Amino acid sequence: MKILGVMGSPRIGGNTDVLMDRALAGAKAAGADVEKVILDRLDIGPCRDCEGCAVDCECIQDDDMIALYDKIHQADGLILGTPIYWWGPTAQMKAFIDRWYAIARDAVMDRLVGKRVALLYTYGDDDPTDTAEPADTAFTRTMNYLNMPIVGRVFASAWKRGDIHKSPGKLDEAYQLGQAIAAE
Repeated sequence: MKILGVMGSPRIGGNTDVLMDRALAGAKAAGADVEKVILDRLDIGPCRDCEGCAVDCECIQDDDMIALYDKIHQADGLILGTPIYWWGPTAQMKAFIDRWYAIARDAVMDRLVGKRVALLYTYGDDDPTDTAEPADTAFTRTMNYLNMPIVGRVFASAWKRGDIHKSPGKLDEAYQLGQAIAAE
């Protein structure tokens, strides 16, 4: 079992990163091979809606997303983590998801079908319904469209760097979610 963790926060060592590490530790403890990519360290441009991928289901942009396509295809499951900015994911995560357009075409979409997904959200509010729900709705609809089952989610209120450590229950949830996504 291969699990790919995709961290959408630009803040290395921040709350989302800590949750991601806990989820990946859970997956690894369950026997999975794990890898983490940090989107902010990569050059990933937005989808240009150029339809260049319509011919051979490959994006024609020459950036770091090309290598990520292979990692997505090789993974059995994905853990996606993002802080919530203005009721949505970070720009880095949004660009990453939008670039799935090239690999979500009928001719190659079967490479995504059935891949398990876990979602991690951090935000600076006490109410995930108000703050994180719009982003979660977008992720849920995307994964449903692609027939990628969502194993679970962690919603964590954590505003300042390190706040996540004040919520050991959320760290435990992330670890358990990592174990769940790695279970066959």
